[in-house]
Amino acid sequence: MTPSWIKDIEKAHKERRKVRKLLGSGAVRDASSAKKGGKPVEREVSHELAAHPFVVRLPSSDVDVFKQVFVDTEYRFESDTAPEVIIDAGANIGLTSVYYGSRYPGCRILAIEPERSNFELMSRNVAPFPNVTPIHAALASEPGHVVIDDPDQGAWSFRTRSATGDEPGTQRVEAITIDQLMSQHGIDRIDLLKMDIEGAEMDVMRHASSWIDRVDAMVIELHERFMPGCTRVFYNATPGFDHEWHAGEHIWISREHGARTIRESAH
Repeated sequence: MTPSWIKDIEKAHKERRKVRKLLGSGAVRDASSAKKGGKPVEREVSHELAAHPFVVRLPSSDVDVFKQVFVDTEYRFESDTAPEVIIDAGANIGLTSVYYGSRYPGCRILAIEPERSNFELMSRNVAPFPNVTPIHAALASEPGHVVIDDPDQGAWSFRTRSATGDEPGTQRVEAITIDQLMSQHGIDRIDLLKMDIEGAEMDVMRHASSWIDRVDAMVIELHERFMPGCTRVFYNATPGFDHEWHAGEHIWISREHGARTIRESAH
């Protein structure tokens, strides 16, 4: 049986190789310095799919998000016409909104992120994009407030739960619904609803009947492993979609006139 300290060393080497491959040797030095200093450091990144440079934190799960969005292009889709409205729920540090803001400069993008440090960096990353609106809130099934919980699995894994009175030492943030977003921002239809909200999708999709018919396509990460039943809830809420495909951990669904997978658009 391999001792735990050897596994830790192997894990550290694997992480350094990943960072070097994705962001270069300088990023490895930044990450090493950050570990010695006890907190992440920021590194500016340029990429051909981004119209403006953006910032990631090292070491952190920002590297994994960067890989999903810009290397594996898990959020790429094709359509006959450019989208007019995209909602990015669970925007994290804004890399998906940076990608869509660059690819579709005429599209209105609402980027929603509840956790404070992620939201602050997201706001900086999307600042060069006049078509992206950062919103400090959590997507929910009803208005109100929620509390942010940290399961200690990286900056991309913060979860929300209903606020129950005063809870000292916790982050408390506004909860906002899809209906509210559409009303407040004058939106009639959503071309793409991206949802990666760490288990809260179960409650949101359970109450989707008032808005789901006005969504042309969705890309969602379901968190069945700690929210059992959310997969069934999602499919029960989306019977009117014609196409489905998968990209990494994400499920895509679309209507006949909505987004298409790259493979379909190549035929």
